[in-house]
Order: sequence, then C-alpha cells, then structure tokens
Amino acid sequence: MNELEKFLASYFNKKYCCFTGSGTTAVYLILKALNLKGKKILFPAITCMAPVNAAMYAGYDIVFCDINLNDYTIDINNLEALLNKHEIGIIVPTHIYGHRCNMDKISEIATKNNIFILEDAAQTDVLSEKSDASITSFGHTKIFKAENGGGAVCTEDQGLFDSILHEKQKLNNKKENTNELFNNYREIYYSIIKAIKKDGIFWELMLYLQKVSKDVFVYNLDANLKIIEVLKRCNKIVENRIKRADLYDKYLDKASIEIPMISRENVRWRYSFLFHGDRDKLLEKVRERDIDISSWYPSLHRMYSNQKDIEFPNAIFLEKHIVNLWVDPKYSEEKIRNDIENINDILRLIKSNGG
Repeated sequence: MNELEKFLASYFNKKYCCFTGSGTTAVYLILKALNLKGKKILFPAITCMAPVNAAMYAGYDIVFCDINLNDYTIDINNLEALLNKHEIGIIVPTHIYGHRCNMDKISEIATKNNIFILEDAAQTDVLSEKSDASITSFGHTKIFKAENGGGAVCTEDQGLFDSILHEKQKLNNKKENTNELFNNYREIYYSIIKAIKKDGIFWELMLYLQKVSKDVFVYNLDANLKIIEVLKRCNKIVENRIKRADLYDKYLDKASIEIPMISRENVRWRYSFLFHGDRDKLLEKVRERDIDISSWYPSLHRMYSNQKDIEFPNAIFLEKHIVNLWVDPKYSEEKIRNDIENINDILRLIKSNGG
C-alpha cells in the first residue's frame, strides 16, 4: 500500500485499502476480483446509478430489493424473500443519503446464506465492521469530497486484496479529459430527464447512456494526497453537517412532511424527507426562490432488471415523494435558516391551495 492507502486503512480501521479513480471503480474492482458472475448481485432499488453501472460493467446479473420507508435503506423482509427466489452471491447494503443500514441484521442473513457483503459507504462517513468489503468515495458532492476525487475499497482479507490489486493493473489510467467527459455525461443525463417522462423510452435511453459511459466512471488513479488533508478536518466537516441537519430538524414545518427515523449519529449526505402533497409543485416553487432542492432517486428496477413495479411499493412511493435539501458546509447556517423560512412559506401556500 502507498502512503495514502496506509492512511485510509488506518483511518477506517481496516487492514487493507486499495485506492483508485472513483467509488464506482472501487465497486468494479472488487466485483471483478470476486468473480461470482454465476450468482446475482443485489442492490436496493433506491440507489445511485453509478455502483449499479459498475456491476453491469463487471458482467453481473442484477436483482433489486425494495426499501423500507423508515430510513429508506434495504427492507429486511423483502431481502429475505428475494433470497428464496434468486441465487444471490453478493448483497450491497447502501447507506443512502447518509442513513446507515441495519448492518447487524444484514450480516446475520448474509452469514446464514453464505453471501458476500459489499458495503456502499459512498454517502456516509464510516465503514462497518460487518462487511466483507467496503467502498467509499471522495468525489463530487461526497461528505469527504476532495479536489480530483478518488475512491477506495477496504477489506480484512489479504487474498481478496491481492486479487483487487491484480484487477487494478488492468485498468486504464484517468484520462486528461475525464472531467470533460463527466460534464458531457451530466448534460445528456439531465437532457433526458427534462425531455422525456419516465416511461419505457426514458429507461431505454438512460440505460444506453450508462452502457456507453464506462470511461466516465471507471478509471485508475494511484493517489490523491489532498484526501489526507480533508480527512484531517473530518470532525469539523461532520460537525458542520450535523449543525445544518439540526436546523432543518428544529425549524422545518413538519405538518405535511415525514422525516426518516434515524439517529443523530447518521451524518447526512442530504437532508431527505417525504412530502405528502404535490412534490413536483414543491420542487418548482422552491427552485423559483433560488434554493437547491432535488428528488433523488428513482427506483432503478425498471432500468436494469425485469422485475415488476408491484415488487417495489415502497421504492415507487419514495420516488414520487422524496425531497432532498443540502447540508453541505458551503451553505452557511444563515442561508439554511433563510431557506427554511422560504420552504415553510411555500409549504403553507401549497397546503392552503389544497396541493
């Protein structure tokens, strides 16, 4: 391990760490190293496309699990049911929005069924002791984002680590125009979202975009020492995010929204909640006041698998009602307070108009 990898292994309390170009690349490397393509890989239906792309690039068949509406992570009952229907070799518990999964229960189920746990910790600040391997990211918008980004995969298994290093040698290095490629990808991605409703054609176009964009997501990078400087400020970064989340918790009008059931120890990637009203109208009105707001993520079963909507009642409900607000330290506490006042005003207006 190089200087950065030794630092990361120590920081995350893991024996081995392999650093590479992105969190997506980290997922890709470990899936190639495991070589379990005879079995399927299971993701939550609500997740970022990038790690699912990594499984697709690595040649795996993908199965999606519904999420629960308490914290938006993997639904344990649905997980157990799917294990009776599919030959699952890998589970990817994903700490979506910074909400930590029930790793104790997932570990218990995986151990009983001899399933590998690949933890996706790209949107949280810690790695679990219950995973067989964990990935994290220092890329765009992440909690510990660093200029030039990067990703890492950590494990306690030396044999697996050696296989990961072997696969890493096969990667192309990060191209000089990777940032340009990523910006082009984002432009096409949002053009599809704006131009086409989420019907069959939408998912076909979006899947095609993912298939031809491997160079955007998967590439090698040996080190980025700026990450060390970022992690040396981790306590302040975490403190600032918690402060901003606390402001939303304290002042956001809860009359028409449902807050997830998570502890304060969960460091938010976004402040996310469910809006029981016309969510798209809320997004429109909030954006008119120059406030950052989003509705990530759609349920991905329509894009990568043949599973039916009826299997994902919670994921589809969340897709229609999720709202994400920013807790990034670049937004001052004063701005967050002003944003909350504006959002509360909009919530009241929508409610008074029966929306």
